[in-house]
Amino acid sequence: MRFPHATGLILILWVILSVDSTVASQNESFLPENLEVITAENIGRLEQLTVLGRGLIQGIEWSPDGSTIAVQTAVGTWLYNPVDLSETPQFIGTADYLVFGPDWTVVAARSWDGNAIDLWNLETGEVESQLLSPYDSPMEPILFSSNGQYLVVRSDSRDARLIVWDVIHEVPAFIDADVSYFYSESVAFSPDSRRLVYVDSIDVDGIGHLVDLQTGQVIELPGHGNSIHKTTFDSTGDSVLIKGEDGIRQWDTQSGEFLGMPLPIFDDIPGAALSGMRIAVS
Repeated sequence: MRFPHATGLILILWVILSVDSTVASQNESFLPENLEVITAENIGRLEQLTVLGRGLIQGIEWSPDGSTIAVQTAVGTWLYNPVDLSETPQFIGTADYLVFGPDWTVVAARSWDGNAIDLWNLETGEVESQLLSPYDSPMEPILFSSNGQYLVVRSDSRDARLIVWDVIHEVPAFIDADVSYFYSESVAFSPDSRRLVYVDSIDVDGIGHLVDLQTGQVIELPGHGNSIHKTTFDSTGDSVLIKGEDGIRQWDTQSGEFLGMPLPIFDDIPGAALSGMRIAVS
């Protein structure tokens, strides 16, 4: 979670932690017992536990297993143990963008000059490797694949807006110079980490892109009549769902064949949360 216009100088952690619902449901072991849901009746019993961060808060991220909080500030990034807030936090440099790997022991963070991605080993507290921009331009880490091999990066270079890094071999596995802009919900890896689907969040062509990272094959997924914003694979990886302003469309992963519209969503419905074949509409 980013705070680009944060005005406060500190981040306060309350007794009842605000935990992402997915993290909390999958990783209940780190949470204290007998937690209550915050309501209007009990909000007066909230108590401050501690103050997190040093300086202007720029962002906060939970590790996938919920055992670590990364607090990004104007003077550096610190990692906190939410179970024991008295522990001295771990400092991991002056990174202002970071994402956790599927194994919480690895964090990808933008380097101090922006032109590289540092891969931190949180068990040793050291930078294990560094991904240098092939175009000498700032990069931001966006999303790891579930097996930890690939990392999607947003680049400011006109020659490479989207870069998929093979972090094991420290080389780009795929580059797209034409995509204008994308964010974390605009890209998704298949469950087996072999494929990537992404959409341009600004372009109004309404075309998705399905990439086989092993062969380099790219399949275009047309059909949306205007801009598209969110994408995901189903839980088996056999199909792709893409949400646009004119509805949600589905394609076959192997052939790129259009499979239909499981749910129409129009401008009067603000959005949809996609998770496998489950769709939540707001």
